[in-house]
Amino acid sequence: RTCPSNRLTEPKINALVTKSPSCPDGNGDIFTTDDGAHWTLQCCTHGSIPNRIPGTESVVPTFQDCAAKCSTTNGCQSFQFTSAVEGLNAAIGRCQLFSTGSFSAEVCTDHSHDYAYITSPPAINSPDTLTVACADVKCPIVNGPTNCPLGENQHYKSQSGELFHMDCEKRHGTSVIKEDEQPTFKHCMDACSKYIPCHSVDYHSTSKRCYYSNHHGTPSLDATGFQSAFSIGCVGAC
Repeated sequence: RTCPSNRLTEPKINALVTKSPSCPDGNGDIFTTDDGAHWTLQCCTHGSIPNRIPGTESVVPTFQDCAAKCSTTNGCQSFQFTSAVEGLNAAIGRCQLFSTGSFSAEVCTDHSHDYAYITSPPAINSPDTLTVACADVKCPIVNGPTNCPLGENQHYKSQSGELFHMDCEKRHGTSVIKEDEQPTFKHCMDACSKYIPCHSVDYHSTSKRCYYSNHHGTPSLDATGFQSAFSIGCVGAC
């Protein structure tokens, strides 16, 4: 096992997107998990140990298994995998999950650990749908739970009075204009309604990441770990 000769000091420009990353050649590249989430790989790097999620540490066969565990664990935004042991009393395959996730400058000096954090999905071109504001007001407005599957093809009235059409297991995938962490899908839509450029959101349920975009129309990408919504106008305008 070797580490990259040149360590990254910032996220890689024009990173490749792959299903099965490997070190050292895949350092800085992006990979996907089955739920549709995207992650950036950093070889021979440590995560934020103080932010480990209690009770989630395990030993798994591969780096991909550790990624899958993070993508299905509530609140997980990054993980560290023990790929080799060099002078450490630690098991190969040790998988540690963290509640925060971003680029890490913590270099692993003994070459034993790899790290990955959730990242914005690469943007796709998706045409807007020519719709009339509030044209589909007969669809029920949700005042209760917005989580899937209850929210599928329902409408949610945000705190600002904006109507959002909701879809389960889908994401828009268009250019992200902002991202942050929101406790629920409902909070994600409420935040979008207060942000003037925002007309659509993709919400990753386990990591609580909210991706804001300006897409006017139905999401086209299948992603089991996501909920999405797009604005159909304001209630007062109907």
